Amino acid sequence: MTNAAPIDTLPAEQALLGSLLFGARLDTVLGVVSHEHFEDEGHQRIFAAILDLAESGAPVSLATVAHQLADAPEFANEVGGIWGYSRRLHGAFASPHEAQHYARLVLENHNRRRLVAFAAWLDAEARRRDLDGGAAALVGQAEAELAEILERPEGVQRDADLDGVLSSAWEAVQRAQSAVGGVSGISTGLHDLDRLLGGLQPTDLVIIAGRPSMGKTVAGLTIATNAAASGYVGRFNSLEMSRAQLGQRLYARRSGVSTIEQRSHLRPDQLAALEEARRWYGGMALVVDDQSGLTAGQIRARARAQKRRRGLDLLCVDYLGLLAAADPQANRTHQLEAMTRTLKETAKELEIPIALLCQINRGVEGREDKRPTLADLRDSGAIEQDADVVAFVYREQYYLERSEPAQRADEPAEKFSDRYHRWSQALDRSRNVGEIIIAKNRQGETGIARVRFDGRRQVFEDLHDAEGAP
Repeated sequence: MTNAAPIDTLPAEQALLGSLLFGARLDTVLGVVSHEHFEDEGHQRIFAAILDLAESGAPVSLATVAHQLADAPEFANEVGGIWGYSRRLHGAFASPHEAQHYARLVLENHNRRRLVAFAAWLDAEARRRDLDGGAAALVGQAEAELAEILERPEGVQRDADLDGVLSSAWEAVQRAQSAVGGVSGISTGLHDLDRLLGGLQPTDLVIIAGRPSMGKTVAGLTIATNAAASGYVGRFNSLEMSRAQLGQRLYARRSGVSTIEQRSHLRPDQLAALEEARRWYGGMALVVDDQSGLTAGQIRARARAQKRRRGLDLLCVDYLGLLAAADPQANRTHQLEAMTRTLKETAKELEIPIALLCQINRGVEGREDKRPTLADLRDSGAIEQDADVVAFVYREQYYLERSEPAQRADEPAEKFSDRYHRWSQALDRSRNVGEIIIAKNRQGETGIARVRFDGRRQVFEDLHDAEGAP
């Protein structure tokens, strides 16, 4: 074991405060540090006083700061009190133009102290006799905590004046002007859907919801692979299906060899089609994580790590109901609220769209019109509130195939024949047709995107495109 030296924080803190008191511009460090990043309590008081003066419009100087902190107990034992200590800060820095450099050193020291505290916590937790969830759960929690330190050093300023707000909006306008086909975000590969959304937009939390067997995973995987085929870097967190199962669906989409056929003896042409599909997918930047039982915080940590190491443009999570709760003691509504809030914050922080798949309740099964509505989400906490977009996947064919009319005992044959004919026509119209219902769109239109569903190949496509995978 090495003999660890203490973290020497005072020189950087003194240099930063000295530079601010003697000429440095405060706005050069506001996006880097806050008073909590200083270890010394006296330094925290000085920096907070500088901020208070600046916010009130008063000049920041040795005299104004010393006057504001004249009675501060932290400097009672200093020679000359706050006046004497502040004067000595004048010699602690080389140049006021290096204030941002000193601020980064203060932040670096703060994060090192957090790492030291993290290591002590991890050591103590690992030695507990009653460790909840065992070593695997602790590793997951530690991974999230560590990424929180490394990927979000608490030095990012999110506020902006009106000019900054308008500049950000103008950049979005400019992107839209140069967008191909009017799609300013990440194209889903489905033209009707892109027409409604303009593509998936950075910072958006997009809920893709539906009943079982409607095609939620198919929709998520379709969008993720279409984005990857367009050169975007994606991540697919599958809490339900294994990598092998997802891989079989990807093979089916490109090759036309169904997932069932892939489990049997294949013809040479089918094997060749699978080989071609493997080559086609080979260059795509899509990471698949099939670990089950992750919390939203752990997914956030892994997304941050990928963003830092290899980039990340789109995250898909399949699905909300299988996320583990960060607080197992909370009621389910509060657990779901925390999950969706964490993922929305992740989308904003990483500036990427996140597609979150979600299973809705059974209420639609008891209705004649089984198309989902926002009301079907309202029993699920803050899902609707946190979402920027809510999209329901619906396939009428699924329900019609399971409701073939039977002749009632007192029903005339002619009337039954007419009723059966209408059902048969409706089934024919719905065959291989799906709907993606945009029930909420915070920044745009609602409506229905009609798509083609290929169950054999496990893919959604444009309704007019019958040729298969792109």
